[in-house]
Amino acid sequence: MMNRARRWMYIPAAAAVALLAFGTTWAQQIEPARKRQPARPVSRKSLESDRARKPGGPAIGGYCPVSYFRDGKAVPGKEEFKLTRLGETYYFADAEARAMFEKDPERYTPRLSGWCVLTLGGPYGNRLEGDPEVFRIIDGKLYLFLSPRAMRAFDAQPAGVIEKAEQRFHQPMIIGYCPVSYFTKGKAVMGSPEFIAVYARRTYQFADAEAKAKFLADPEKYLPQYNGYCAASLIDRKKLFADPTQFSIVNGRLLLFLNAEKKAWFDEHAKEAIESADRVWALVRDRY
Repeated sequence: MMNRARRWMYIPAAAAVALLAFGTTWAQQIEPARKRQPARPVSRKSLESDRARKPGGPAIGGYCPVSYFRDGKAVPGKEEFKLTRLGETYYFADAEARAMFEKDPERYTPRLSGWCVLTLGGPYGNRLEGDPEVFRIIDGKLYLFLSPRAMRAFDAQPAGVIEKAEQRFHQPMIIGYCPVSYFTKGKAVMGSPEFIAVYARRTYQFADAEAKAKFLADPEKYLPQYNGYCAASLIDRKKLFADPTQFSIVNGRLLLFLNAEKKAWFDEHAKEAIESADRVWALVRDRY
């Protein structure tokens, strides 16, 4: 009886060893298959979050825009030589570089506000930050790339990429309506491609030269709040494009809405609604 009992006691232990051995063998068999599987593609959201410019951070990662032309390489700038132009703060390697930029800013300003020319000009038009150390000067203009791989892909087939990227970059905010006309004329007025300006990496279109001049003199006064998203929808944490013809100006701030119903509700609860929209915008403005 004792020997039979001992045999039954050893069966669970033997089974456990067998299972462990089977598990090890199974793992060894599937591990090579796991390694052979292609890596999951990195999402646009993760790419943007990894290399997204911090709010208020310097343009092109703090690199000196003049050094690409003067020195033929990427050189980190210094905060002591910084300069702000059209909503972008640039750092320069030295006082000479800053003076050169001030004399001819259009020459040294990176094209597409530093977005990768390949991804912006590619099939999906993604706005991904260019790596300041991966660049090309093409026809006297500075273009950045997401990575060396992106630059090689561009070099292999550059035809049409720059043209498409420029076209997408200059698609105007608020569907081309003039942001100044809301204040000066009290209504939504379509702008003209003849009068455009880039401010804080976004393109705006104006009704005439006077409106453009007013904007450039004080851009923050005329900018649509929340990058033109519907102010009412933000309260529900939804970033929805607004109808530029549905607007209100509250305390000197231009607010746009998805439709007349959203506008009516927001106007009725303006004080509380703006406070709520501001709080939510601080949380979601940099999210995809």
